[in-house]
Amino acid sequence: MSLSTRYPSLKKSIYLLMRLLVPVLGFVLLGSGCASTNGYARQKVMRTETIQQAEEELPEEQLMDVGLTPSRVPELTEKQLRKQGSSLEIREAEKHFVPYHLKNTMQNSSNWGAVRVVPAQADDLDLLVHTEVLESNGEHFKLRAKAVDATGQVWFKRQYESRGISETYENNKPGEKGPYQEVYNRIANDLNAFRKRLTPAEIQLIRRTAEMRFAAEFAPDAFGHYVQETGKGQVILKRVPSDEDAMIQRVRRVRERELMYVETVNEYYEGFYTQMWDPYENWRKFNLVERLAVRQVRRDAWVRTTTGILMIAAAIALEAGDVDNTASLRDLLILGGGQVVISGINISQQTEMHRVAIGELSESFGAEMKPVTIDFENKTYELSGSVDEQYTQLMGILRRLYLKELGIDEDLAEPLPPAVQP
Repeated sequence: MSLSTRYPSLKKSIYLLMRLLVPVLGFVLLGSGCASTNGYARQKVMRTETIQQAEEELPEEQLMDVGLTPSRVPELTEKQLRKQGSSLEIREAEKHFVPYHLKNTMQNSSNWGAVRVVPAQADDLDLLVHTEVLESNGEHFKLRAKAVDATGQVWFKRQYESRGISETYENNKPGEKGPYQEVYNRIANDLNAFRKRLTPAEIQLIRRTAEMRFAAEFAPDAFGHYVQETGKGQVILKRVPSDEDAMIQRVRRVRERELMYVETVNEYYEGFYTQMWDPYENWRKFNLVERLAVRQVRRDAWVRTTTGILMIAAAIALEAGDVDNTASLRDLLILGGGQVVISGINISQQTEMHRVAIGELSESFGAEMKPVTIDFENKTYELSGSVDEQYTQLMGILRRLYLKELGIDEDLAEPLPPAVQP
């Protein structure tokens, strides 16, 4: 005796279930198609913000010099970065790319003096801006910025983020406009808004404090007591030497040489930035497409697999209910359901292929500082290693030359590295 004979109401229930199931399956499949069509339309785009240009030419004494340190690289594992859609190679490249693009943005505003990317140890400029890339994968760009002036005053600590769509990668130009330009514009505008609240006297205090911080660190015996650091990170300017003071004149010459090296480093950054522009923009553009594709593939895989399971379940229900004249329909449901499940599994395999492709692109990035040669007193010296290592070598050379100029016994100073033949 069949189940339908023993339970007369079962046949009617199965019939009603099938009437409900068919529209549900259609809705699920239709929803999958709509998701594919409207993938870009649902991306939330933040308001575009233009850069605020200087309303008038600022006097020389009111122009603040800005140092942008290499972006901090978060301590994330490869697995965590892959989940974000990035890699260690990408982040290492962004460490140099991001501050240089911000430098270009700030320079284009004409609100500042010299804007340079500086080594992390160079903390003697009027204003330092530190950035940290929290997320960057072509679809999401999340950046943290902190600005602190030479007196130790923190201007702000803020997080900026934007979300990309296909139009994000249109009409971009190196040094002028890039993807997520609104993030860089907002940072520059926030810095300018804080600067405009400062009085001329406050700006002058910041600039003098920056110079004396350099002097106190480079020549502590002569200028160590000119500034005082508090336990809260503040720097108090105690006194200022006369412009005719021979010691401060020597220190200023040393500082000029330091800035000459920083300018040389920025020429290297410019070359790296220019070479990186096309592959980096293409990687982000491709990564955006890949991420949307992976998301759609996962959605399709879930929908197709779920649909297949429901179809097989419906066929089993028909068999259990012994519904009349349903053999062909039952076979079609089983066959069609099985094919959909297999299709879903294949799409899941495509997802893994996308991840591999993204990983291969990430491996193409990296940045190493080339050796830099500098000329001092008719001698040429070569600096090698990373930017930080070269900066340390440079300051050692400058201090050695400074002590030599003062007539201090050479045995009391660190030896100079050997000069290279011109």
